[in-house]
Amino acid sequence: MRPTHPPRLSAAKKAVCRSAVIQLGALSSSRLMKGPGTYARRFILNRTIPWLVRVAFEPGIQEVNGVRMQIPQPPPSGGGGEFHMALGTYESEELRFVLNTLAPGDGFIDVGAHVGYFTLPAARKVGETGWVIAIEPTPYSAAILRENVALNSFGGVTVIEAAASCRSGTGQLTTSSTSGMWNTLERETLPGATESVEVAVRTIDEIVAGRGSPSITVAVSF
Repeated sequence: MRPTHPPRLSAAKKAVCRSAVIQLGALSSSRLMKGPGTYARRFILNRTIPWLVRVAFEPGIQEVNGVRMQIPQPPPSGGGGEFHMALGTYESEELRFVLNTLAPGDGFIDVGAHVGYFTLPAARKVGETGWVIAIEPTPYSAAILRENVALNSFGGVTVIEAAASCRSGTGQLTTSSTSGMWNTLERETLPGATESVEVAVRTIDEIVAGRGSPSITVAVSF
């Protein structure tokens, strides 16, 4: 029987696709894509890059941004960004800013944490002397988020299964059939959605009350 090495092949494929996505993203923002290059830019952003991230995706635990994480199987369209998460190319500049701002011992709040794309690298950066609060209302996403925290043995992460709002109580979370990243309390912002689930609603002030030292260094909401 001929030996196979799927992990190595998978890692190599992901590395090639990641590099291509980054380079194509840079190209699409270059001067070459101005004026006559507008069509080419749209083709790169709407066709080539989405195809690459879909090709690179494989189900299972992903090794990305220095952590391990389970990412839900995205829909074929990849509209929610999970394909990019598996490559580490989702919101890469924003994540780089967060990690460059944080230091060991800092406090970090992730509002709408989904499955932990920002939460996990931030927890790794602040270390055992820091803390992370991950707020996620979608039950399915919150369950995966907890699994991902445990997968990396991050003891300083608190998962709050609730929606952040200006009040505390309960609310109806309108859910998207495309991605859990698009779920919202504002139904009118998700045209065509018909499903909803009741979730807890809490204010950030209530969540961080009594947290003490260290204070909040960075808070993000996506």
